[in-house]
Amino acid sequence: MANNLPNLHQHLPMVEDGINIIQVGIGGTGGQVANNILRTIGGMARDMQDRMRYIGIDGDTFETKNLGRQLCVPNDMGKNKAQVIVGRYANAYNVSTDSASFIDEYIKGPEDIIKNIHSGFTNIIIDNLDKNRPRNWINDAVKEYIRTYRFGYIYIISTGNGEWNGQVSMGCVHKSNSRILAYTPGKTVLDDPYHFSIPSPYLVSPELLDVTIDDREEALSCADRALANVQTLAANQTAANICFNYANSIISQFIHQVDDKPDCPQTVGTVRFNALNNAYTMERLTDEYLAKGII
Repeated sequence: MANNLPNLHQHLPMVEDGINIIQVGIGGTGGQVANNILRTIGGMARDMQDRMRYIGIDGDTFETKNLGRQLCVPNDMGKNKAQVIVGRYANAYNVSTDSASFIDEYIKGPEDIIKNIHSGFTNIIIDNLDKNRPRNWINDAVKEYIRTYRFGYIYIISTGNGEWNGQVSMGCVHKSNSRILAYTPGKTVLDDPYHFSIPSPYLVSPELLDVTIDDREEALSCADRALANVQTLAANQTAANICFNYANSIISQFIHQVDDKPDCPQTVGTVRFNALNNAYTMERLTDEYLAKGII
């Protein structure tokens, strides 16, 4: 059966200078995502690898409770997560220090994202956070970037999960000629290849920006906070796989364009899942979805 749903190459812009990936959060989900991205970069030919930039950001350190659920071993206890994960897997997959780096601090505001955006590359920001306040900073950074640059666009991939349930969303926010564009129902890439933006994950799931959730959690006791943050390995792995698949679709499209090959169609949107019963719901690029607007 033919698939008439919109896909990646129909809706999202691409440049050929390179890919710049900024991943924030290298924990239960993020560690798996980082591993797969670095393995992908390491498997590229050297000339293509030189056009890849990956930055892993996390100020957290490994604790005993992370054993078995995150990509750590006993000798990693007390060490920074970004340093351990990026260092270990970049080395394992022979990724150069020019292509892979880490920041062993928490982001403290939009400027910590903006300073790592590469104006000549296709930028992908991956949000593997478990707090909403830094998501607001990512959101603000994207808005600032696309307002500042005459031509600019940023992909955003965001994951969020609880014990068994979760969602992964991908969007692309961009502008042309200093004007942020919005989606108009009925218009397609055939009318204007830069006509609209795919909604940011923070528009699709506005609760991701609700800082009162952070405040309520911070008010809990340590024991209650631990219970509130229970996430199964299955949920983390499911979210990580979907997140990586989205990132890989952008990388694959880039490689196809560089090699002057046919487009590599990939559908985008939001996947909601329940890892306990293997249930998945896909919200694709329908008129209703796209009309959610832009940030």
